[in-house]
Amino acid sequence: PRRAMGPMMNVDAGLKRVLGPVSSTCIVIGAIIGVGIFFTPSSIARTTGTAELAMWTWALGGLVALLGALVFAELGGMYGRMGGQYEIMRDAYGVPVAFCFVFCNSTAILAGAAAIISIICAVNVGVLFTGEVPGKGAVTVMSAALIAGLNPALDLPAPAQEPGGAQRVAVPQKAPDIGR
Repeated sequence: PRRAMGPMMNVDAGLKRVLGPVSSTCIVIGAIIGVGIFFTPSSIARTTGTAELAMWTWALGGLVALLGALVFAELGGMYGRMGGQYEIMRDAYGVPVAFCFVFCNSTAILAGAAAIISIICAVNVGVLFTGEVPGKGAVTVMSAALIAGLNPALDLPAPAQEPGGAQRVAVPQKAPDIGR
């Protein structure tokens, strides 16, 4: 059954909004810059042929990313409850399509993104410390270490809200248990 979309319909009483404008902006910037800035400049420069055209290409890409962020912001405003992309896909296309999207996103897309980010990071760290691109074996080991080491660190509690809307960052008191 499809539900009508509207501002703040069926807001969950327990839903706490802990991401403010600064946090949200940092997430979007991190997602855009995260891999693209290290992975694509040489291929864009090679494809475009001139520095001016390369800069216009980056500006166009930034505009497209901004428009995508604005679409997600609008959809987030229309859905003031938990469920995110699943609820939007379910209401627009039905349960089977929404399930397939969420299943593919959680099993392949996010895992692939984590893998490529760790590979690019490993290559850049290798170049930083040795001056040359490391071999495939070294990249594989460094990538696996990055994923294994950072995954528990990303499981931190949400920032606490301070009076006036400021956020306090939660810092773990002990090292994360990597053997989970």
